[in-house]
Amino acid sequence: MSRFANNHELCKITEDLIFTEPHFNAERNNWTSPQLDSDAHAVWQDQTMIQTVMQYKYKFMTEVQALLHGDLHSGSIMVTPDSTKGIDPEFSFMGPMAFDIGNYIGNLFIAYFAQPALRDNKKKCTDYQLWLLTQIETTWAVFVHHFRQLWNEKSAGEAYPITIYQQGTFSSSFLKTAQDNFFSNLFEETLVYAGLEINRRIIGFVDVADFKKIEDITLRATCEKRALKLARELIVNKHKHQDFSLIKRYIT
Repeated sequence: MSRFANNHELCKITEDLIFTEPHFNAERNNWTSPQLDSDAHAVWQDQTMIQTVMQYKYKFMTEVQALLHGDLHSGSIMVTPDSTKGIDPEFSFMGPMAFDIGNYIGNLFIAYFAQPALRDNKKKCTDYQLWLLTQIETTWAVFVHHFRQLWNEKSAGEAYPITIYQQGTFSSSFLKTAQDNFFSNLFEETLVYAGLEINRRIIGFVDVADFKKIEDITLRATCEKRALKLARELIVNKHKHQDFSLIKRYIT
């Protein structure tokens, strides 16, 4: 744990590439030009969104919740029928747990928006997009289920102490209310970090293969525009979404 607690140099790279540079005309930014020029400039002028982004940059720099991977996306997860492994942990640090979840979900949204340009068969495209949305919902549901299970079984710790929540005079609903509030806040934070990942991959320095391999530049830009629209929704209107159902209706 101590090895990653002071990973300041790589955290600074993350701060620049995700939180800062995509939100102003930074030299390293790399977007689909000229098709997305107006969209990039709209992001840089969006005071409402940038205020939220800077609040979350501060959370990233100061909030210590969990040991994180720090650069979690579909390319850093190895899966077999029996196990799941995370690779490339050089960006690991102690930070806000929603950052990892949001990064991963943001990449699944990117894959969703890229599909119409990558698949000629409309039915296969729709089926795969629905599968991606299901993976997003399942990821969150499984995470919450296991987190809540571990929380219910905990026997130590000062946050939400068992002397009050498990051994106290309150009913079990008292603990469930605390957990529900915790996960509601965490969900909002996850949406923001997902939106930040989308902005970063489209406007910032490090792009993503899902969009990059679309050879038709105009078609690529169309997909990216839709993704940028969702990114703003996730960042600015996070409070409107208590689950993924409204988001699914927003993009499908």
